[in-house]
This record gives sequence, structure tokens and C-alpha cells, in this order.
Amino acid sequence: MLERFVGPAPKWPVRVGVLLFSFAAFFFGRDVLSPWSQRTFFGFQDTLAPGPKLFVGHLVSWQGAQTLIAAVLLLVFVRAGLMKGPERPDVRASLRWGIGMGLGLSAFTASLWFFVGPGFGVDVNGWKMAGNLFSNFYEELGYRALLFGAGLVAFRNFWPAAILAGLAFGLSHQQYPMAFRLITAGVGVVAAAAYFRSGSLLAPWIGHQLSDMILDTFLKT
Repeated sequence: MLERFVGPAPKWPVRVGVLLFSFAAFFFGRDVLSPWSQRTFFGFQDTLAPGPKLFVGHLVSWQGAQTLIAAVLLLVFVRAGLMKGPERPDVRASLRWGIGMGLGLSAFTASLWFFVGPGFGVDVNGWKMAGNLFSNFYEELGYRALLFGAGLVAFRNFWPAAILAGLAFGLSHQQYPMAFRLITAGVGVVAAAAYFRSGSLLAPWIGHQLSDMILDTFLKT
């Protein structure tokens, strides 16, 4: 199954270099270039109504830089034979894994929210749902395709790659308390498993989108 994602094992310096450079470049894009691009090119967002402002943020301004970096690095690594290019997705497998992931994560989070959250309600935000169609894909491209993929190149094993990329995913959600960041890291591991087993980013994207739609609608924050 590993051969679906990575090429023949290179020497250790190359494997470590791919891992370190991928993480460094991605988070440079996230923490430096994306905030700069928001200030420089997307100041008009502040003039928009709340809904369109939220949509534009999801669409391009919040994650544009790191997503572009992830796409370029993936292309370079595929051309170099370190990673494999995307296969035609198995839609049935992607749906199976994605829906299972989305419903499972929603049930787990709702159960936890029952004890520690502020409660439940109904709040349908169409602008956020529409924006998530894009931003969730950007996260799958960055955290699963690039960072998890770089972990597979380096470690040649699912678990260390998934745990490392999952921690990066969870700890980057700085709007949450630390306990929920660690839970989000676990979500990242589950998403990596959906990607690894289905062979397509479609599966974790479906799960990510489905769980966000359910939880954003019914959980009070």
C-alpha cells in the first residue's frame, strides 16, 4: 500500500531533508506569508458583510500561501520520483471512508461536547459551509498530501507519518484549548488513515466536510 504514495526509498539524508523542508516551508507559508498576504492584498475583506468576508477568508486569504507552497512542493517531489502523483479516486471507497470518518468524528465530538461544551443548538451558516468546501480541501492538500506524504517518504511507515502530521494539524488550531488541539491531532490521524486506505484525498475531504457541517450546525461555541 505504501507504494501507492511514495517512490523507491532514497538515502536517509534525502528522506530527512524532504521531511524537514516540507514542514518548514509549509509553516513559513502559514505563519509568515499568509498573514502578510492578508494585510497586503485582502484588506478589502474588512469592507464586506460578515458572510462574504467569512467566505473570502476560507476561499483564499487565510490559507492561500501555504496551499500554494504545498502544491508546488508536491509537484517537485512527484517529478523527482519521491512521491507518487494522484490516482483516479475510487469513489465508492472514498465515500465509504469519508462518510464513516465524518459520522464517527461527529458522534465522538458531540458526546464530548455533552459533558464539557456550552450546549447544543441549531445555527445554519451557508457562507461558512460554502467556504469550507475550499478550505477543507486546502487542509487536506497541506496536512495529508504534503506533510503526511513527507512523513511516508522519511519513515516508510504509516504510524510515525500519521502521528507527526496529525500533531501538526492539531497544534496549528490555536483557537482551541490544548486539550481540544490534541483531540484535533487525533482527527488528523484518522484523516490520514482515510487517505491511506482509500488512496485519495476525496475520502478525508468528505469526512472533514461532513463533520464540519454537522458540528458547526448543532454545537454552540
